[in-house]
Amino acid sequence: MSSSPTAPLSRQPLIGVFKGVPDPRDRRGVRHRLDTVLALAAVGVLAGCRTLLAIWGTPAT
Repeated sequence: MSSSPTAPLSRQPLIGVFKGVPDPRDRRGVRHRLDTVLALAAVGVLAGCRTLLAIWGTPAT
């Protein structure tokens, strides 16, 4: 048995971990759930994106 504090987190889907993150945004103007935004950002980083614009899909100039 591992004594690592992250061991329980590694056994659940990443979206489940993101659902546990408190949302600090003001409720006004929020269009997307925070767990969805974090998951898309994580996928962008895994795909090699290095900036928010790259994650968004805007070509770098």
